[in-house]
Amino acid sequence: MEFALTRRNEVMLYVALGVVAAVLRFYQLGSAPLSASESVTALSALRLARGGTEAAAQLPLSPLLHSLQALTFWIGGTATEALARFWPALAGSGVVFWPLLLRDQIGRGAALLAVFIMALSSALWAVSRTGDGLTLALLCGLLVAAGWQWFVLRSDRRGLPLAAMALCAGLASGPPFVGLLFFGGGGGGVGLGAWPRPLEVVLAGV
Repeated sequence: MEFALTRRNEVMLYVALGVVAAVLRFYQLGSAPLSASESVTALSALRLARGGTEAAAQLPLSPLLHSLQALTFWIGGTATEALARFWPALAGSGVVFWPLLLRDQIGRGAALLAVFIMALSSALWAVSRTGDGLTLALLCGLLVAAGWQWFVLRSDRRGLPLAAMALCAGLASGPPFVGLLFFGGGGGGVGLGAWPRPLEVVLAGV
């Protein structure tokens, strides 16, 4: 597979997997009623979209999701279960491409297979169709890792703004992102042997 897989076919397969992942996550997204935890954020976002200034009884766990929901409700002029879950589903569709970060290490075929598995994963499917900040945190973690890898492995400073913006967004996505930083960030950086290299890149450009 490694030799038969051309670059063009590889891109087409990734696009097809992305479409499949999105269809699975958005199909009948609003068919199930919001849970109690989902309702807290959605109702608070709806009040904000309608110009309400009263404080919510319970603060949302994900300020990022809360802001995105309020913007969506304001643009759409209404609030539905599907709109409340729109951003988690969109983020969940992007999270399936996480294995691309390891494409050079594990090979093109293995990365493609991993994306295929994640696109069809029932666990990721369920998380992506829940109106909380978990998939947003995962996507922000993916973008942080991508920017960091771009900066470290390719010696390209443009990766730093991407990683910094994703880090800020991730911190606003909720508590899961903090856990992702502790358990994933340190291990990923050490595994890539990346910690000494950024200093060299920065000093080289001074």
